[in-house]
Amino acid sequence: HTNGELNQSKNETTAPSENKTTEKVDSRQLKDNTQTATADQPKVTMSDSATVKETSSNMQSPQNATASQSTTQTSNVTTNDKSSTT
Repeated sequence: HTNGELNQSKNETTAPSENKTTEKVDSRQLKDNTQTATADQPKVTMSDSATVKETSSNMQSPQNATASQSTTQTSNVTTNDKSSTT
């Protein structure tokens, strides 16, 4: 009877061909899901971009002041280095 059971197992091993087809369908479904998610995202990104732009405009003035200070500091550091080398 063991031989008969082995034969059945062999048949079951051949059956997974159906599984391959199922996998293909799953991949398609996943692609569809990804597309839907991607389609929804651009809308959110567009809204975010508008908000970020406004925030950037408001923050530009303070940033410019900070940038000027940074540049001055860098110049000082360079001058100090030159003095040390001399």
